[in-house]
Amino acid sequence: MVCGIGGVSTNYTFTEEEAEMCWRLLRSLQRRGTDAWGYFDGYTVYKEPGAFTESTKCETLIDDLMEAKTNIFLCHTRRATKGDPSYNPNNHPFTLDDFVFAHNGILYYTDPFENVWGIETDSFWMLYWIWREYQEVKNVEEAIRRGVQHVAGTYACWLWKGEERQTYLFRTENRVMETSFWRGRNILIFGSDWLSIADALGVGGLTRRFKFLMPKIKVIKPRTIYKIRDGALIEDGHFKPSRLPFIYLRDFERKYGDLLRYHMPIVSGVGVDKR
Repeated sequence: MVCGIGGVSTNYTFTEEEAEMCWRLLRSLQRRGTDAWGYFDGYTVYKEPGAFTESTKCETLIDDLMEAKTNIFLCHTRRATKGDPSYNPNNHPFTLDDFVFAHNGILYYTDPFENVWGIETDSFWMLYWIWREYQEVKNVEEAIRRGVQHVAGTYACWLWKGEERQTYLFRTENRVMETSFWRGRNILIFGSDWLSIADALGVGGLTRRFKFLMPKIKVIKPRTIYKIRDGALIEDGHFKPSRLPFIYLRDFERKYGDLLRYHMPIVSGVGVDKR
């Protein structure tokens, strides 16, 4: 597996119950990567190299979230491909102005840009281009549509826009980036897979083992932009991913061939298809 994303949103301030859900969600997502982890609580980004359960934050996260008096928790666990996780700026979440961003998947290509931030992780390419396009269009949904045309690969992403205090969620069509969600009364939980949500809810036994016993957990649609705010999940348009030139796939296969069985990209014979 490569990386995990997840989040909890409510229309009320987290109590201990919701803070514990966040803790269980982040712990569960370690199945997808233990090279680094991080979260955003609506006010502050916190991230560290290594596994969440080996951090002192594992003992304090629930209290920290209650103290923050927040109603949003967005997290990431990393299985590193590009970018040394011991150098913390390479880890998720990433920030540019009031954008905060995390990504599950692998980007194989980006249009050239001057990376003055020195961040080596491929995920940062996506944030850069969305942020860059936003400077012109001043609309997050359109910035996502334009931004994804500058990169190619596989991805499921959450993106926070501080000015709006709103989260955006979008993904390509890939079973590893499935990204499921569960809606209760005034609460929403999303995660890279259904098991992370079952764990967040504290479900055990046979129910945890079989998807059909948890019909309220559903999969978000690929190529669809969602808005998340105050416990609600709303479809808000569509986007078209770029296609990956074959030359970049071959180069990636040479470097990271063991990961391709998890991430099967869309391949084009020539150029990045930006239609």
